[in-house]
Amino acid sequence: MQMLLGFSPILLFVIVSNVSISLALWMSFAAAFAVGIRTFLQKREIRILDAGNVMLFGGVTILTAVAQVKPEAIMLIIHAGLMLVVLYSLAVKRPFTLPYAKEQTPEPIWTLPIFLQVNMTISSAWSAAFGVMTAADLAALLGFLSLPLAIAIGLLALIGAIVFSVRYPSVVRKRFGLPG
Repeated sequence: MQMLLGFSPILLFVIVSNVSISLALWMSFAAAFAVGIRTFLQKREIRILDAGNVMLFGGVTILTAVAQVKPEAIMLIIHAGLMLVVLYSLAVKRPFTLPYAKEQTPEPIWTLPIFLQVNMTISSAWSAAFGVMTAADLAALLGFLSLPLAIAIGLLALIGAIVFSVRYPSVVRKRFGLPG
């Protein structure tokens, strides 16, 4: 559930944007900063997702303060930004799910190659989900999809990533006889 805290800025944005996009962006930026600083003060580490959220929401907040940006474009930027954060974590072989997985997994398992592979796979699923969301946002922005359909596609992708993240580690533990 700690990973849910990492996604709290985007969840906050989705909820508050119905009231005000500007307020939603500022609150999401503040939430991203608060989550990141909390983790840093507790563990002396900066998680890739936390840093990405601070940069993403800070950047989008500044962008919308100096330029008029359509709400649909803001979602496109946020989803594309999250996809890039996850892709970066994969490229440097530090999947963004790793710190969260360590909180739920016995320490002796952390050094096993399968542990990194599971986290690479789960992070790849999230990258794919954000890719689908980005494509749906772009299609809606260009008029190829209705906004409600794009949102529905995004929600399905998100649900798929969540379900995969919850179930896949259990499948691997059973297959390899690992403690959980």
